[in-house]
Amino acid sequence: MRSQLCLPLFLTALVFYLNISKINAQIDTIKSIHLDSMIWKKISDYRQSIGVRPLKKFETKKLREYSLMIAQRNLPKGVHAVHSNQAGERYNAECLFVSIRTGNNGKIYDEIYSDLMKGKYDRFATQCVEAWIASPSHQEAISDHDNVIVSIGTIITAEKMKDGTYKIHFVSYYHGLSDNPDHCQKCYANIK
Repeated sequence: MRSQLCLPLFLTALVFYLNISKINAQIDTIKSIHLDSMIWKKISDYRQSIGVRPLKKFETKKLREYSLMIAQRNLPKGVHAVHSNQAGERYNAECLFVSIRTGNNGKIYDEIYSDLMKGKYDRFATQCVEAWIASPSHQEAISDHDNVIVSIGTIITAEKMKDGTYKIHFVSYYHGLSDNPDHCQKCYANIK
């Protein structure tokens, strides 16, 4: 008798929880290897256009996990910042792109949101790469001849508030390594 009573209560609680989750689900989070590979391709194409060898490998294991972790760490900060850091002896390049778009034009949000839900990421990939090209330190990092093993980690959150305002937070993290094992024995060995 007790087990017969518990099942309907459990199902009722589960349905209630799911309905509440739907009501409160105002933020969508997108992590897409498709978007990351689009950014990678745009960087590789840019490198070729300026006479630098194209990227060699889109690393999807440890380096991508690291890239996503860095993107996630920078997501909640709410900073409007673009950051670059060259580490060591030019065997390791990092770039961080953060864009927060807010507004109250529901039509623009709906168009961007619709594109995100359909996997149409070109506007985001283009925005990110163009910003890195326009910044001297980023441009240097993404066009470094030796750094051809690259991963990108990108996270987008889209939030529409009840008052009609919206916020789209886009974080992309680039990490490039040299393909020359003499430059970075430890780094290179970790991604093989």
